[in-house]
Parts: sequence; structure tokens; C-alpha cells
Amino acid sequence: MGYVKNDMMNLQERGYDHSDKIVCAGCFGDPFLKNYIKKHGEYGSCSFCKDSNGKARYKKVMPLEKLMPVIMNVINRDYLDAHVALPWDSETKSLLGDTFDPWDFVTDELNQYLECENGKVLLALENILPFEDRCSRYEFSRRQEEIDLQEWNKFCYLVQTSKLSAEQIVTECYRKRASHNLKEIRTTMERIISYLEELNMTERIRPEDTIFRCGTHIGQDFDKKYDIPVIPATLMGTAPPLLTNHNRMSEKGDMMFYGAFKENVAVVEIGAEKDQILTTAKFHTNKIFKVLNLSTLNRCSLPSLFDVEQEEKRSAWFFLMEFMRNISMPVSDFDDKIKEYKPTQVFTKFIQRKTAMAGIVYPSSKFGVTNDQFGVNGERCVVLFVTNRDCIEEEDTSDLSRKQLIMEPNPVQRVVK
Repeated sequence: MGYVKNDMMNLQERGYDHSDKIVCAGCFGDPFLKNYIKKHGEYGSCSFCKDSNGKARYKKVMPLEKLMPVIMNVINRDYLDAHVALPWDSETKSLLGDTFDPWDFVTDELNQYLECENGKVLLALENILPFEDRCSRYEFSRRQEEIDLQEWNKFCYLVQTSKLSAEQIVTECYRKRASHNLKEIRTTMERIISYLEELNMTERIRPEDTIFRCGTHIGQDFDKKYDIPVIPATLMGTAPPLLTNHNRMSEKGDMMFYGAFKENVAVVEIGAEKDQILTTAKFHTNKIFKVLNLSTLNRCSLPSLFDVEQEEKRSAWFFLMEFMRNISMPVSDFDDKIKEYKPTQVFTKFIQRKTAMAGIVYPSSKFGVTNDQFGVNGERCVVLFVTNRDCIEEEDTSDLSRKQLIMEPNPVQRVVK
């Protein structure tokens, strides 16, 4: 009797029953579970996966009981016993909140993360779990990424309604007597930076890398018109303050270099029209530039819910995907641009003033930014914190104490077809 009692207590403590079923990596679609079985399993026969002759396949397998602690990490963290967690409505004779019965919990709720297509595996999971209704732990609270997104939306509102420039906002929010709103802006920016660091979203642009910049303001016969033998780097590079306007990453009068890693992307980004004359120049850096690379997010897979060590990265991924969607959407109306660009202008100024980054690589807004696809097929743009005077010719002497861009000879002029 004591053995049975102890066994029942152990089962209650660990949260699942005994099972003689054996599972393999093919039973699940979740990458973490698949790799966990491959790494910790032993060769044997799966209880569920058969070959074309109906025989069990010999492969890396694991007892379902041995896999359950990994699955229970998620269940214990994100779900509760509905009858304990939710209030009871005496009038309707029901719980106040969304609940999952045992079968729906496994097949609908849990399986969206398991990605299991075998109903027998799901039935085995239902049989091993306690027969109780469950509810989400977040029935009456929010996940971290939802809190972060609300803070980002508030950040956008605060900067869009502020009379301060992006430069002033970044400067003022670090003063001891900063207003509450400015402190909130600072907190949001610092959280975004911590998430970017968590996902290691940096890149190094090297002197051998080519950056394209395109302009429509030069026209044909530049040398004859102005009696200048070549088009200078200061004309093709970063625009001087008086010629700069509001852009996605910079305010009017703020000198930043906008370019792309492909010539066609540089052309499309400036919105050139048919029969318009374009001039395209190639630049390279005078030294290694460390930049923030927002375009890598599309190549970062969502961390598995079952990988508890990646829990913070999972929250960061959800938030940054929404953040990227926000800053990459095209804006057509000029008045809207002034308003809509200000959050990303403040973000960029924060990167420039408060980090060691030399710029930001970001996905082009001109190449099908839809759903979770950003910068597909290498359509990436870059903004570099390089002034007009630091755009130099190849024959000029580079100053390694400064961030400079060197223009290659003979910019190309052509007519848009």
C-alpha cells in the first residue's frame, strides 16, 4: 500500500502518468523536440512510425516518459488547472474564462507547438496527462512580448507628439531631471537594444564590401555644365545639411549616408521614374564598420517554446518582428512621413549616440515587405553615420580616426528604362 501511495504522490508531483510508448524525432515537427530525441535517444523501434510494410522503423527513439519533462516545462509554465485558476459563475454554472478539455488541450492548444501529425501520438499524450480542464496562465494577464508592444506603441505616440527633435529627445532623456515621458522613451529604447544584443543582430562591413548609392540630381554632362572634370564624392555621398530632408532614419538637416548592397536596390529606393537620369556610385569603407543588422531577423527562426533556455529570445523575436514590420512599411504621403518616421528617427539617433555602432542595415521597404518576410533575396539597405566631408575620393588620404566612405572612380550615368 505504501508503494502505491508513493507512486501516486510521485506521479502527482511530476504531472504525468506512466507510458510504455516509444517516440522518435519523426513524431514531432518542433525542431527542438526533434533534436532532443536525436541527441538523447537510443536506437530502437518507434511505437508509431512504420515503414511501407507496416514494420516499426529502427532509428533514434526515446520513451515518451523520458520526453515528458521537456513538454511539462511548457505546460507547467503556461497553463493552469482551470478549476483552481478561474472564478466560478454561479448564475451560468460555468467557469469565467476560456478552458480546454483534455483532448482539445493536446490536439489544439499544445499541438500548435508540438506540430505532431500523428493522432495516435496525441492520444498517447492525452492518456499520460492528468484528466483535467486547463486554461492559459495569460487568461487575465499578458505575455512579455505583448507588454513590450504596448510600450513600443506608447513610445511612438510620445515621440510623435513631442516638439523636440530626435537629437533633443535622445539627449534630454538621459538628463537627471528628464520628464516621465522622456524616461519612458529611454526605457523602451534600452529594452530594444537589449533584445537586439540578445539575438546578436550585428554585422561588420569591411573595406572590400561595395555599397551602392544612387542620385537623380546630377544629370548629364555634369563636367561640361560645371567645368569640373569628375563628379566628386561629396556630391554623390552624404548630402550636406541644407539639402537633406526627412527620411526613414534621419530628420531634416541630419547628415547620414543611405545606400544599398545591390545596385538595383539603390535605384528602386530613390523612386526613380521612367526616362529620369540616374547616377550610381560605388563606395567602400575606410575601415571595418560595426553595424546593427535588422535584416537578419528574417533569417532568425522563432526559438522553440520547449527550449526553456531560449525563453527570453522567444519574447524578443515576437517583439522585434512586429517592430521590423512597423519600421519597414512604406509611407507615401510627405506629411505622414514626418509623423511616421519620427519613431525610427529617434531609434536611429539612439543607436548613433548611445552605442558604438556605425550604422544600421535594414530591409528595403520597396521589395514586398509582407507578413514576416523582410529583406528577402538580399534586398537590404544601409544607413551609415558618415558626414558629407567624410565621403572622399580614392586618391584622398583616409583618416582612420574617423568613419569615412571612399568613392570608386567614374560613377555611372544612365536613363531609367
